[in-house]
Amino acid sequence: MEGKVDPPIIKIVESILTYAYQNRASDVHIEPLKEKVIIRFRIDGILHDILSLSLNLHPPIVSRVKVIANLRTDEHSVSQDGKLQFKLDDEDVDVRVSVVPITNGEKIVLRLLSERSRQFSLLDLGFSDFDLEKVKKAYAKPYGMILATGPTGAGKTTTIYAVLKLLNNRGVNIMTIEDPVEYNIEGVNQIQVNPKTNLT
Repeated sequence: MEGKVDPPIIKIVESILTYAYQNRASDVHIEPLKEKVIIRFRIDGILHDILSLSLNLHPPIVSRVKVIANLRTDEHSVSQDGKLQFKLDDEDVDVRVSVVPITNGEKIVLRLLSERSRQFSLLDLGFSDFDLEKVKKAYAKPYGMILATGPTGAGKTTTIYAVLKLLNNRGVNIMTIEDPVEYNIEGVNQIQVNPKTNLT
């Protein structure tokens, strides 16, 4: 299947992912409209129109993304989810892939999950001293709950994972229930929600 994809399409998809990573985008939206394809990046929680492409490029871009994410290329009427990985600047970037049918074709959403995000500590996340102190007091308690809320790309997962890293030591048992598991954390028992097996 790899050999059937035209090299320019391979380059286009690689360029989109590279440019998204370089601009610290959390998501890439590839949206077919009636007369063109729009590429949008979510940066700091806000979607920005980045690029407009000819509509005839859309089917091969969708096929390319499906191939590298191990999704069915012959299925166009149901949503599909997968993963892919690419290397950039000596960093492995995991990408969560969602393809959904819409009225103008198939929309792709790519969620970039870079190692750089995994390495953030609470101090790196921009909390004010006052708020950082509240978070520290909350995670130091042996009971209770911390809610991280906000729009897509706001840093909810990054914040929770930063707290988990602080709590993660051999003397405690940590279990998470996630949908989906975005990053693997050594020493933490992470459960992937799976409604098909009633694991909710």
